[in-house]
Amino acid sequence: MSATDDRIGTGLPGKAGAIPMPREVTGARASAPPVPADRRVRPLGVIAACIRRDAADAWSYRLPFAWRFVEMFTALFMLFFLSRLVGNRIEVLAGTTLAGGYFAFAVLGTALVAIVHGAMTSFASRLRSDQTTGTLEAMLSTPSPPWLTIVGGSSYGIIQLLAIELVTLGVAVGVFRMRLDARPLGLVVLVVGMVVILALFVAFGLLVTAFIVVFKRGQGVATLVVSVFSLLGGVYYPLSVLPPTLRTLGEAIPFTWAVDLVRGSLVYGQVPVARLGELASVDVVIIPIAIWVLGKSIHRTRRTGTLGQY
Repeated sequence: MSATDDRIGTGLPGKAGAIPMPREVTGARASAPPVPADRRVRPLGVIAACIRRDAADAWSYRLPFAWRFVEMFTALFMLFFLSRLVGNRIEVLAGTTLAGGYFAFAVLGTALVAIVHGAMTSFASRLRSDQTTGTLEAMLSTPSPPWLTIVGGSSYGIIQLLAIELVTLGVAVGVFRMRLDARPLGLVVLVVGMVVILALFVAFGLLVTAFIVVFKRGQGVATLVVSVFSLLGGVYYPLSVLPPTLRTLGEAIPFTWAVDLVRGSLVYGQVPVARLGELASVDVVIIPIAIWVLGKSIHRTRRTGTLGQY
């Protein structure tokens, strides 16, 4: 037997029975091979795949689309006749003139509160669905971060809601003659602002989802928060009609800033850059916190074995 044959078996040179080992394995610590670029998680790719899946599922049940449009026209008719009844009185109580009239004031407020409600509750609804069907643990075991899996699973619903509210705005302008006063730069601020607003309340939705992951209940938390927004955020009436204490609380809520940005861009002829900056500054703080809290809640329930319970 040759000297090379005698070294087969131990992995050490010069000893009988050694097998020559690769240099990266014989080192003090084996390094993991890099993940190929084509196998890394791409957030936009994950979200796009979830949207395609949910769109295909939603398109197989077309009746809900018709009901959404019936609800839209019903809400617009109600606000239109309500504006004829109480519009002037609210202006007198508020001591100000509502640019565009009460109809535009209420339509934009209710449209934004619907978007915020959808952004905050869609995650909890999707989580509940995945829990009851037994797919939650499988979804969260994929290479995607937990926040990306949850956001992707609800993206289609949020996009659909945005489309419906955009159609609602078009119908309000085209059919009910809602008056707008928007500048080109104000529209640019509005588009950027809607992205910032969605990100903000998606983060709030992730916090609600983290609460539900740990405590298994809490779907009503988001609805309660949105009700507070409607009460103090100037959705149906100006903040000036509220008592001083409630008015101060309302002015400190980011939802109120979002309402001001939308109305200022579309009916007041403003370019509300200051409101955009305020909302963006809140995003910078709340989004990392929401992602961290959600990750901690999922890690805790995995450790205790209660992730799939509901």
